[in-house]
Amino acid sequence: MTRIPRRHSFSCLQRAPGARDLEIRLALSFRQRLRGILAWPDWEQGTWGLLFPRCKAVHTFGMRSPIDVVFVSRAGHPLRVCAGLPPRSWAAYPRSWGVLELPAGYCSASDWARRVSDAWDALKIEV
Repeated sequence: MTRIPRRHSFSCLQRAPGARDLEIRLALSFRQRLRGILAWPDWEQGTWGLLFPRCKAVHTFGMRSPIDVVFVSRAGHPLRVCAGLPPRSWAAYPRSWGVLELPAGYCSASDWARRVSDAWDALKIEV
């Protein structure tokens, strides 16, 4: 189980081992949360998503293209989906435990929820 500490100082994003169709990377430190997906040149490949644990809102200021945003429960279940969130905007969902950012169009696939669920199960987050 990957325990997510309340205070942390990790130097790199952690990856979910075993996830085949989708890889979930965790943004845990302040710097990782601040830079978000902008820090990763392979974002457009659509093979991974960035999870912000203990987060209820995200913004797309500084981004050049839209993203798909999924607000998730502690168990990883999607609570709200904001497909194609445009640059220079924000979204919030007070009941969420975390936010998963995905490349634009990811949530338009018919099996996106299964892929997110499989990746979440491989991550084995202990909250």
